[in-house]
Amino acid sequence: MSARFRTDPEPDPVYVELVSAMFDIEGSTWIAGLIFTGLGLYLAIALNDPITAAITLAGAVVQIPRIFLLRRFRRFRRAAGGTLPDARTAATWELRYSLGLILFSALLSGLCLRMFAIGDPVFQMLVVGMMFGFCSGVIARLSVRPLVCGLALMVTVVPIAAAAWVTPEPHHDILAVGFLLFLVAALGTVRQGYDAARRHITTAQEMSTVARNDPLTGLLNRFGLRQAFARIVPTSAAPMLAVHYCDLDGFKPVNDRHGHPAGDVVLTQVAARLRTILRPTDLAARVGGDEFVVIQSPVRHGIEVAAFAETIRACFVEPYVIRAGEVRVGTSIGSTLATAPRPDLDRLLAEADRALYVAKEAGRETVE
Repeated sequence: MSARFRTDPEPDPVYVELVSAMFDIEGSTWIAGLIFTGLGLYLAIALNDPITAAITLAGAVVQIPRIFLLRRFRRFRRAAGGTLPDARTAATWELRYSLGLILFSALLSGLCLRMFAIGDPVFQMLVVGMMFGFCSGVIARLSVRPLVCGLALMVTVVPIAAAAWVTPEPHHDILAVGFLLFLVAALGTVRQGYDAARRHITTAQEMSTVARNDPLTGLLNRFGLRQAFARIVPTSAAPMLAVHYCDLDGFKPVNDRHGHPAGDVVLTQVAARLRTILRPTDLAARVGGDEFVVIQSPVRHGIEVAAFAETIRACFVEPYVIRAGEVRVGTSIGSTLATAPRPDLDRLLAEADRALYVAKEAGRETVE
């Protein structure tokens, strides 16, 4: 039950942001529910009509879990660090929200149909005004998910347009055509709103990626490393982490002899090799021309630090393929272990850098 409601296949990060935007509407949901309930009660009392009362009661009941769903989503998102963890989770939340929205749309349409069946033009005018207000809110708030928004609009408008069309009075034909033209225009507006929101989110994410990542290797830069490090949460079972500061040995001769494009090729291959040894919880960043930092997290025992540093060193041993042939580049590594509950990244980097200096003094391709 987690298939996406979509018209276009958005990238997962964009899709997650679009779904999250659906849930920032608790205020308007309250207002829609109060207007529906208040007007429905007025009509039910004025007409002494049990069917109108039943529709009103059902609409009020449906709004209660919708509001609780919005609040539950906010708590879930906050516990997850401010964003949904993946597209599958987002799809599940989208489905939950959509079911409540479509059901409420159907009940609102049902109230309008009841007024058309009764035939009083004043009451018809009241419910049609409510219908237009509801649809306008749906367009403004939910165009980020065009299929869900479009379904809600059609469930609301199409039955009312059909009821107006079959009503004997001639002016109701004009009203029915007006409803359908409104629906067509509304769907066009929804598409435009979705396209604008998607472009905005895509651009923002691209800019964020550029700000956090090294453009050559795709690894984190210093800013991205700092952000990712702040999200690391030590656990009682694995309360420690380690910082490994790596400096390439023999890289400058590659640049001098073969040129900077060859050096760039080596750096991208270094990054690719680092990715192969990282666990999902580890971090890797390029923090200088030929300097890399690896965060090993979590660490359960201090002996794991030296073992992982040796794994890092070993992944640099094999030759690198450039246009002119093969070249060899090694690395010296300085490591430090953090045991404090809230370790300071700058202090850890400084300690690892000092250990790196000691390793360099001891000889190339050394781990300290």
